[in-house]
Formats: sequence, C-alpha cells, structure tokens
Amino acid sequence: MKKIHQRIAVMVLLLAVTLGWSWIRFERDDAVRYTRPAETRITMCGMAAFDWCDTVYTAVNILPGLGDLHYPITTTSLKAQEFFEQGLRLVYGFNHWEAIRAFREAIRLDPQCAMAYWGLALAYGPNLNDVNPKDRERIAFESIQKAKARITPI
Repeated sequence: MKKIHQRIAVMVLLLAVTLGWSWIRFERDDAVRYTRPAETRITMCGMAAFDWCDTVYTAVNILPGLGDLHYPITTTSLKAQEFFEQGLRLVYGFNHWEAIRAFREAIRLDPQCAMAYWGLALAYGPNLNDVNPKDRERIAFESIQKAKARITPI
C-alpha cells in the first residue's frame, strides 16, 4: 500500500512539473507574440522594440471607445481627420505604436497633411515608457521636416 502511495505521489509530481513547464513555455511564447505591433490590433506600451510597421502593412481601423477628443486640422479627407484624432488619443493613452499606425494611415489618405506628420513625430519622439531604437529620433526629425514643408500659410 505504501508503494502505491509513493508511485501516485511521484506521478502527481511529474504531472505537476510537466504542466508547470508547459505553462511557463506558453507564457513565453505569448509574450513574444505581443512584441510585434503590426500583427496585433492594439499593443501595450513598452512592449515593442522595433518598428515592424515599416515592413508589414496591416489594415488600420477606427478603434471604438477611445474618447471624443476632436482637434480640427487642415486636410482634404474626413478619414484622415479621423485617423489623426485617433492617433492623438492613442498618444495621450501612451499607446505610441498604434498611434504611429493611425498617423501613417492619415498620411496615406492625405499626403499633404502637415499635422499627420507632426503626429508621427510626436509618437516617435522621446518616450519614457518604451525602449529607444536608434532610428527613432531620426524618424521623428524627418517627420517634423516633412510637416514643416507642408505647412500652408493662413
């Protein structure tokens, strides 16, 4: 009887170790999946170390539930206005990578929209909650230069 209890205890222990190992393994794989903002709908700030948006294009949608902040800009596209405002809301919510996608969509819809480039520079600018890839400042600077080139006098 004692040997049966020992065998059961060993089997339970092995099962617990096996399940525990697979759970830890699952968490690691899950964390790796969220390091690519272009593959996820919304990313958590501080989780992305590279700008995968440059290499992979996924459709950008207007996300519900981000508030009602309105900031009118000079644009020829109502959709570009919506994506600019979404990008601004996302920056204010510290979701810089998703904001970059929204500002890029606004630029795609209206390439002459200076404020969309400004927003892109804002999202790429210094961020205390995220890693700082070496090209981040360069991209922000180039975006500001593009914004300045597109400013229309009032």
